[in-house]
Amino acid sequence: MRYPTLLAALLCATAFSTASAHDLAGPYTNPIPGVTVDVLTKTDKSWNGATLPPYPKGQPQITIIRYQFAPGAILPVHKHPVLNAGVLLKGELSVKTDRGETLNLKAGDAIVELVDQWHEGRNNGTETAELIIVYSGTPDLPLAIRQDAPASVANAPAPSTAVSTIPFLSGGVGDASMAQLTAREKEFDLKLFLVGQSGSYLSDIRITITDASGIGVLVTTSEGPVLLANLPAGTYNIKAQKNGHTLEQKLIVTPGKLQTTYFRFPGE
Repeated sequence: MRYPTLLAALLCATAFSTASAHDLAGPYTNPIPGVTVDVLTKTDKSWNGATLPPYPKGQPQITIIRYQFAPGAILPVHKHPVLNAGVLLKGELSVKTDRGETLNLKAGDAIVELVDQWHEGRNNGTETAELIIVYSGTPDLPLAIRQDAPASVANAPAPSTAVSTIPFLSGGVGDASMAQLTAREKEFDLKLFLVGQSGSYLSDIRITITDASGIGVLVTTSEGPVLLANLPAGTYNIKAQKNGHTLEQKLIVTPGKLQTTYFRFPGE
């Protein structure tokens, strides 16, 4: 099952929204020219059988996130206070609760995630895993809460959307965001500056950081020209990708000492 089928399902749902009550009660596979629909899941329970809670009160807010997890990457123990579900588009992932329940996902599998239950995830495969998740929450609720997250990171002014094994921030689009990151940079030991050949600030750069053994510790998309991260002492390979260009650098991180590294993209 592929991503286009998920899009087709959303288009089909839109088509049904204008139909009669009788049509809404019918099967999802009512013929629509040019549209193929695969119902990946339809349930009132999360993957471990727990009944889903009621929707939160307040203004609804839908968030759709694409995650990419490098081989060996581990999502630290966390929980979601909001309903969320998604599809693994590529690779494999395993999810394990604090009670030992385990779910193994392959490409094409749908997942209805746990709500308010501690769990972790990991990519035990040999290729990057790609996951699309849709969150149904409210503006005042976080999408995820890490069990080990320090308060300073949990209340960060411009957090990245990706779940990481290390604390990090990204941003810097506009004077206010750049000032916020500058005020916080002493809390981190790595600062990436992502710029064009002329020095112009860039955003939406895919960042992959792996340790000396090749295990991914951070895979995310920087929301602006600056990414701050806290890495344990060691040697790392950093890969930055944008518009078909891939830049790589190796560096040694010393905790307590901020190291600034520039990535300059040609043609930007």
